[in-house]
Amino acid sequence: MMTEPGLPERRYQPVISGDLGVEAMLGEARLRAGLEHYGSEWFRKPLGVLAAALENQAGLSPQGRIGYREHIIRSLINRLRMMEQIRLHPEILSETLEVACVIIGLPRTGSTMFQRMLTAMPEMTGVLWWELQNFAPFPAEVHGEPLERRAEAQQIMQDWLAATPELASIHPMSVDQADEESVLLDHVFSGTAPEMFAWVPSFFEFQANWDQREAYADLALMLRFLQWQAPGRAGRKWILKAPTHLTAPEAVLETFPDALIVTTHRDPKDVIPSVCSMTYTLYKLFAAEPDPLAIGSFFPDRWAKAFAHFDRIRSASTGERFMDVNYLEVLKDPIGQAKRVYKRLGLEITPEAEAAVTDWLAENGRSERPSHNYDLATFGLSADGLDVQFAAYRQKYLNRDFLETGCD
Repeated sequence: MMTEPGLPERRYQPVISGDLGVEAMLGEARLRAGLEHYGSEWFRKPLGVLAAALENQAGLSPQGRIGYREHIIRSLINRLRMMEQIRLHPEILSETLEVACVIIGLPRTGSTMFQRMLTAMPEMTGVLWWELQNFAPFPAEVHGEPLERRAEAQQIMQDWLAATPELASIHPMSVDQADEESVLLDHVFSGTAPEMFAWVPSFFEFQANWDQREAYADLALMLRFLQWQAPGRAGRKWILKAPTHLTAPEAVLETFPDALIVTTHRDPKDVIPSVCSMTYTLYKLFAAEPDPLAIGSFFPDRWAKAFAHFDRIRSASTGERFMDVNYLEVLKDPIGQAKRVYKRLGLEITPEAEAAVTDWLAENGRSERPSHNYDLATFGLSADGLDVQFAAYRQKYLNRDFLETGCD
């Protein structure tokens, strides 16, 4: 992205470089946006750690450095624009945010399908993929008519698919459907998205000891901001989902105190190699030579520890806030599983809502996408090793007694 669509014409020309210095990027974003105020700058700390990891560990290609820098600057510009809109329209802060449920689970457990199925119902909503790329309106945008932002998101998606065609088989790509708000957290340099796009182990170590509550406060603010932008969302409830929430369950529970936590489950022998394959594919967008063995040595332990942490917090919390959904059950009876969630929410699926889900399922079958092919050995993994590593998870959440009686 060379310039920001809709940016008022001015003599300044954007600096397209690989300079990952924090002050340089903050200044560049200010110049491009023509704005000064970031609001609270708590995000400087994680941004600094991420920038250092990108510089010293990620093995970025020359174009990858430029591309990742542009990605960061786009995040900063969006923040500047959001803060300016809040200054002009303080009523944004008074938006009533109703989050019905947060879908949390290991990656590759069917959570995207489940979220999109639920958000197909007319009374629900989720963050759309195009909104995740630029959550703030462009300068010349008419309120409620985000045509240029959607067009730019479409171009971003096309660029990704041109660079890594196999991504189409891994994740259902659609600019107009709901997707995970880990991308919103990525805009404030938090959560697991950075490590899914680049080899940044020092950023992971930092985040393991970093309180993400400020990031989640900003996530709630971005959701209010998106809700204010779209009058059609009035009265609708949000369905959120992202595996990154496993790393900050305390922040999720505090930020969205009325939300039902829906945990999706699938055999780790299927989950982990699929995660590694997706990560390897995403790394190719920015890295010179991604290392599949390094990926395979890191991510099983990373996600095992993340789920164990979530499970400890869950065990110490009231069970009324949690329910479980098994991937295989969703494939077998998707509408039945949606009804289970609605029942826990105290709602009933109307004929109109059920028809909307039926239509969505008919239009979004897995057969419409190419097969996702991956091999455990590529990442130095074995089925027996994953069974041992995730033995506690498998025993608790994949045994037949739990599936039949314990997940409501």
